[in-house]
Amino acid sequence: MFNGELIPTKRAVIDVNRVCNAKCKMCYYTYDNTKWTKTSDDIKKELIMAKKRGNTSVDFTGGEPTIHPDMPDVVRFAESIGLHTCIITNSIALDKIKRIVDAGCREWLVSIHGYEDKHDELLGVKGAWDKMLSTVDYLNSQSCFVRVNCTLTRYNYSDLPTLAKFYIDYVKARIVNFINFNPHYQWGEVSQPEVFSKLNEVQIKVSEVAPFLKEALKMLEEYNTWVNVRYYPFCMLKGYETHICNNPQVMFDPYEWDYGVHPKTEEKYLAYARYLQANINSCEDKCGSCGILNVCGGINRNYAKIHGFSELEPYSEVAEHPYHFKKDLEADIIIPAYKPSRNLQYLLNEIVEKSIQPYNIVLVSKIQSAAKNRNYGLERSKSPYIIMCDDDIRNLPYGWNRALIDVLKENREIIAVSARLMNPDGTPGRNTANNFDLKTPLVKVDFIPTACCAIRRTDMRFDERYIRAGWEDTDFFMQMKSSLSGYIVICNAVKVVHLNEEKNVGGTQNLYNERLFKEKWLKKKTVKETIEEFIDKRDFKEALNLLHTELSKTPNDAELLSLLGCIMIEINQIEDAIECYYGAALLRPNDAKILVNFIEASKKIEKYDLLEKFLKKMMELNPDIPEFPYLMAECLCWQGRFSEAIDLLDTNIKRFPGHKESKMLKNSLTESVKGRNNLNADWGL
Repeated sequence: MFNGELIPTKRAVIDVNRVCNAKCKMCYYTYDNTKWTKTSDDIKKELIMAKKRGNTSVDFTGGEPTIHPDMPDVVRFAESIGLHTCIITNSIALDKIKRIVDAGCREWLVSIHGYEDKHDELLGVKGAWDKMLSTVDYLNSQSCFVRVNCTLTRYNYSDLPTLAKFYIDYVKARIVNFINFNPHYQWGEVSQPEVFSKLNEVQIKVSEVAPFLKEALKMLEEYNTWVNVRYYPFCMLKGYETHICNNPQVMFDPYEWDYGVHPKTEEKYLAYARYLQANINSCEDKCGSCGILNVCGGINRNYAKIHGFSELEPYSEVAEHPYHFKKDLEADIIIPAYKPSRNLQYLLNEIVEKSIQPYNIVLVSKIQSAAKNRNYGLERSKSPYIIMCDDDIRNLPYGWNRALIDVLKENREIIAVSARLMNPDGTPGRNTANNFDLKTPLVKVDFIPTACCAIRRTDMRFDERYIRAGWEDTDFFMQMKSSLSGYIVICNAVKVVHLNEEKNVGGTQNLYNERLFKEKWLKKKTVKETIEEFIDKRDFKEALNLLHTELSKTPNDAELLSLLGCIMIEINQIEDAIECYYGAALLRPNDAKILVNFIEASKKIEKYDLLEKFLKKMMELNPDIPEFPYLMAECLCWQGRFSEAIDLLDTNIKRFPGHKESKMLKNSLTESVKGRNNLNADWGL
């Protein structure tokens, strides 16, 4: 049996009703005509049983749970007995949702299956998209934890990249679930003509979905968004297997359900996962010959009845562990140790006893500065997460590493998280932020020490000008804050003892490092540097606020207009960007960077009027510069106006016979036009 890595979920689910205010085309209960609603008392009994099984969270589903008349009361009861609540919703009934939020529900799993009008079509409700937008706005205004469900169907598969961008930019989803539509319940009765016909309207082959799904996954990865793909064959998502959660994994996903299984042991939960696999999936044909059948689970057997196995690509490698591909939970624990000590021995034993796999320990024991020791560890780090742990840390709680990683996985806006450092006597320990709030789960701070903290894998390094120890960690987090968009937190759920040994005349005693830090970071930035910093962090709102303020003072500043153009490109307002670059180029015509951006923006949407206008003006003002007629000829070519371009190049070559670029472009155009004319002649055109 596998030990240490598979943690049984502590989340229950309660189905509260089978009535709904939508008619989703892919609803599993399409052919179930029964309508029922559980009583509040019955739901509370289920909640008590869920708590007794050792659960800490519960999802309410339906039907549509928000329209259950007693939902606020049920939520209050669940929270009162220590069950964190989550509602799965189509987000149509905002007034009811507000009452449930007021009752204490802070987590919401919102179903968003289509983009704009497609969403209305899929839900069978006119205006569903606008209602969902209002609900998402409200939930975010209340600082709720918002997750997203999206069922993969024939209706929406090509929109997945667009939806992924929407989940990132608008919804600000903490977790995104792509759920492969598989024929369950009455949908599995494929021998019935009506069901078979309807199924072919809804379901699509996994091989057709895969390219669009991969594009969506890549985008969500880039934005550090936790994303799952449920019940999808591994072989169709090679390179993205770490995101897949099938029957072998489902009982160990913290956001999936326990299905009443008890007790919460790895053996019991894995046995149930194998039971699901045996009863739902196929082990025939290509699945049967696949080396990772017990990792993937195999294709849904009802899917196989319709589409067969031909699209599948079995693995030659052999593996059985459900988390064989699960790399998104792995961390490298870097321990810089100036000299070996008993405290270091104690820490290593604790890490082995109290850490959840997978992890790697990178112990750096060299008599050199803390910055160099930490960098030595960073250079050797290959995992998605890095945990810095000083050798004077004690009393790690069980699962401390996974708890810190989960903070980063669930909150893409958090760039670093520290454990709460405590003194041996149980009082809050010293920390860079001088923050001692022990009540708030995640406390926003300006700085944290590297004594026990987690970050995502980075190319950033500690500044090795810092000698011995002290201030190098504060400098590191200043680098992070200046180059990344997000904030730093202390996690009060992970409390550790920090003995705070300032070895090698380091820490607060290091006056040289303190002086270096202040010289480096406490100088005042210019407004333009601040704007560029906001743009680098993709904090366009703050950048725009500053830009508008500065442009109101100096409207003819080419740099500011160019920066505004950069933001317009990022937020996909290309025409506005072209106007900004046009204004900036007129003010600074010899700035190559501005001109390149101007040209690229014009080409992006094939809108050349302002570029042509600018180049004509430059040709008039600078008749002795051959580059402007040459650029105008290129501009004409991009518009298909080849004859005009050749005439302009002829004139430019006569005036500037040494201009090689004009000659090369003219020769290329002449050959191209000649070839086109010959082709037309061959076809009698």
